[in-house]
Amino acid sequence: MEVIDLGDPATLWRLATVEDSSSETQQASSSSSPEPPFIAEFYQGSNASNIESNDEEFSPLRQRHVPPAFRQPLELDELEEGNREPSSSTSTWREGSTPPANLPFTGQSGLQVEMEDTSPLDYLKLMVTDEMVASLVTETNRYDEQTLKNKELSPKSRFRQWTPVTVNEMWAFLGLIIAMGLILIENLEEYWSLHTMYKLPFFSSVLKKDRFCLILSFLHIANNKDQLKRENPAYDLIYKIRNFVTSLTTNFKWVFLPGENITINEVMVA
Repeated sequence: MEVIDLGDPATLWRLATVEDSSSETQQASSSSSPEPPFIAEFYQGSNASNIESNDEEFSPLRQRHVPPAFRQPLELDELEEGNREPSSSTSTWREGSTPPANLPFTGQSGLQVEMEDTSPLDYLKLMVTDEMVASLVTETNRYDEQTLKNKELSPKSRFRQWTPVTVNEMWAFLGLIIAMGLILIENLEEYWSLHTMYKLPFFSSVLKKDRFCLILSFLHIANNKDQLKRENPAYDLIYKIRNFVTSLTTNFKWVFLPGENITINEVMVA
């Protein structure tokens, strides 16, 4: 007697396509009881009826449940009507399916505020408001006091040159940060280089290098003393920039509304 490996898909398929040339076998198969539902479902369109249902050699196959992965897919209407005949195609689109709703665009796109002055700074202030910059000034000066209050400075420390930052200086500082995004240089100090080939007069005309570096050293957006400990369940990972980011997001939403057709690439959603 042949040993059949029922776990081998190739063996199952070979058994499903066996054709017995004996007419007596065919008569016995036709007179035997109907195939169990799971066997009929598995061998749709094959010669499963040629397998002897009373043959002891194939009796284990009758008792084995056929995995879903080997079953031939049926159309939804065939399952409902009980029709087990093989379909002409697998999953296809059907007529009568509900098309997506065509919603009219009703938004008032464009700039949502009237501008009296249209300088680049005026547009920037729509996003980064005077109140936000004033908060930067307050927290930067606060952090300077918290840092240097009980710290003994060396006679030549550059921190001795610190004076409280003003709103105008903070705007100048932010302007240089934006300019650095347009002119990329690896070394920060090279923006104030005096070399004939690399000199950029714009930066030194706005802020001196030492003053810019001092503001950068103490730049702060939130009060460190109000930050919760890490073990607190309400600890905020971005506490130090939370207020500024929230204000930016709010301004982005109301200042300008996009039109009906927009294009979004991976950089914008990364």
